[in-house]
Amino acid sequence: MSDRFGDYGTVGVLIIYQLQQKWLIEVLLVSCRVMGRGVGEALLCHGIRQAKAQNQQSVHALYRTTDYNRAMHMLFITHGFKRDREQNGLITFVHDLGIIPDYPAWLEVQVI
Repeated sequence: MSDRFGDYGTVGVLIIYQLQQKWLIEVLLVSCRVMGRGVGEALLCHGIRQAKAQNQQSVHALYRTTDYNRAMHMLFITHGFKRDREQNGLITFVHDLGIIPDYPAWLEVQVI
């Protein structure tokens, strides 16, 4: 990520596994240096768009409840994920790929 203040380098990662006709987001990690700048939204939107393009039926996401992760909880909910189940502090969210969210308007996303 870069902006008028400089280059931040790599600031996030999204790890998705394909399980039959669904994808599973196991890791969505964003650097605290750029939280609030739309990196998490862009990564999540990219993953959802890729799943739809690959004719998947849904995207599932694993979320562990912590005070620090609260922003990610809100990110899933505001981008069309529904809470599916909870077991041992691990919540599974599901996106049915019905409505595909847009990338944040203030970001220029380049997929390389």
